[in-house]
Amino acid sequence: MMKFLTKNILWAVGIFFVIAILFSLAYKETKEPIQLTLDQVAIKINAGEVAKIAVNGDALNLELKNGDIGISKKEAEAGLTETLTNYGVSSEAMQQVSFTITEESGFKFWAAMLLPILLPILIIGAIFFFMFRQAKGGANQAFMFGKAKLKMFTPFKGTVSFDDVAGLKELARAVAGQAGVPFFHISASEFVEMFVGVGASRTRDAFETAKRAAPSILFIDEIDAIGRERGAGVGGGHDEREQTLNQILVEMDGFDKDTNVIVLAATNRPDVLDAALLRAGRFDRRVMVDLPNMEDREAILQIHGRGKPLAKDVNLKQIAVRTPGFSGADLENIMNEAAILAARKSEKQIPQVDLYEAIEKVLLGPERKSKVFSQKEREITAYHEAGHALVGSSLKDADPVHKISVIARGHAGGYTLKLPMEETFLKTRKQFLAEMATLFGGYVAERLMFGDSSTGASNDLSRASEMARKLVTKYGMSEKLGPQTFGKAQELVFLGKEIGHEKNYSEKTAADIDAEVKYYIDQSYQTAKKVLSSQKASLEKIAKRLIEKETIEKEEFDAMLKELKIKKA
Repeated sequence: MMKFLTKNILWAVGIFFVIAILFSLAYKETKEPIQLTLDQVAIKINAGEVAKIAVNGDALNLELKNGDIGISKKEAEAGLTETLTNYGVSSEAMQQVSFTITEESGFKFWAAMLLPILLPILIIGAIFFFMFRQAKGGANQAFMFGKAKLKMFTPFKGTVSFDDVAGLKELARAVAGQAGVPFFHISASEFVEMFVGVGASRTRDAFETAKRAAPSILFIDEIDAIGRERGAGVGGGHDEREQTLNQILVEMDGFDKDTNVIVLAATNRPDVLDAALLRAGRFDRRVMVDLPNMEDREAILQIHGRGKPLAKDVNLKQIAVRTPGFSGADLENIMNEAAILAARKSEKQIPQVDLYEAIEKVLLGPERKSKVFSQKEREITAYHEAGHALVGSSLKDADPVHKISVIARGHAGGYTLKLPMEETFLKTRKQFLAEMATLFGGYVAERLMFGDSSTGASNDLSRASEMARKLVTKYGMSEKLGPQTFGKAQELVFLGKEIGHEKNYSEKTAADIDAEVKYYIDQSYQTAKKVLSSQKASLEKIAKRLIEKETIEKEEFDAMLKELKIKKA
């Protein structure tokens, strides 16, 4: 649209300049002429003020000796000499004037004659031309609805390698770079429009384009946009999305077998895909791209660190340790945020401290330096975060504390950063209980030091309650109810196989579940209370250090724990 407007503006400017030039050629004059009567002309000739007279029909153009231009008109059907003699001009005076006779001809004449007539016609014609062209473009766009918006990626083999892969998109590009065949890619959401039948038409066009370039690869991104489970949703079998899916199924495994087209697709929701898409002959091979482990994260950070001036103190392995559960996009964001922070500080290189700050910005949001807490609120926040840190550092199954801060970030007034010692994929019941107790540490610290609690603990309580319920109903870790799960995942076809929850147990069992959830919450609360009550002096020292410095890093906190003789039990 912007390109179209720019082109039209350039055309309008060009036409304006052409018209301006034509006007300047047709009406260009050196000076504004003086209108003279024949009496005045006669007086000036007798006075010797006229140098030249050009006769053009009945029009007289006078050039005066002082440089002025005059215009007049002689009597019709009378000679100029006779007219001037009748007005009293002497023959001697007329001999001092140069007379020339001109005829109206040439470009200037025709321009002056025709331009007033042709100019409106040209302007109206130009308006109709642009209107017609725009209407024609709109009509073409209407006919283009059934065409797939395929993009072709044809790199030279070897220009994109699997060493550059840091996510799903990079993996697709690497396949395109190494395959050495035409690679077409399109987003699944581009198949479906508001017009009926467009999705199926675009599907046919996409596969026909790929077949014409065979051997080739067709990559459909976010396939779940059209590949969701079919069912009795709104519109039934006439739903536009289902028609598109049916056409894809036919194109992938129809009567035409030898197409030499490989179809790739990507999605973050394989659980909602229609079963027909995943059967043999269609998407029957899956490549699961899990979240990267520590080694993978370090390699991804190195990829996104290319071209960035990293300082000598940068240790990407430490950044990888601090980012468990981060995706490739999150890691890319960290490197970009660190570069922005370094640029704001006018640093020529990106130091390690900027990378640490970038992690916190991605996790919690930017620092809110404009948010000013009162002294009382600062104390409550400091004791709250100190409670989290102290409980977490006193329990054997809790993750170690890496940083404590009372600087507001995002929606958090303060935060305690805890990270596992090593990459883990499983979680035990004891680890759940230790994490729940750590979450209660802030709430218990507030109650213990101020005799009251604040809204700052609301998120901790919500997370602890959810964790306790999952421990009982999902993970089967309740000693009283035994190794069983409660509740059934329900597939709702109206929501494209979204997950609902169906209650498949009695009211008595529901009461037992609530009792078990409360038991684990109370147990975690008492554990946190026992730790903080027995180490109240240590809690005060950590909180006061936080109020003084606002941030305590891992090394300093470990030294404080050693000084306070706090060990995990």
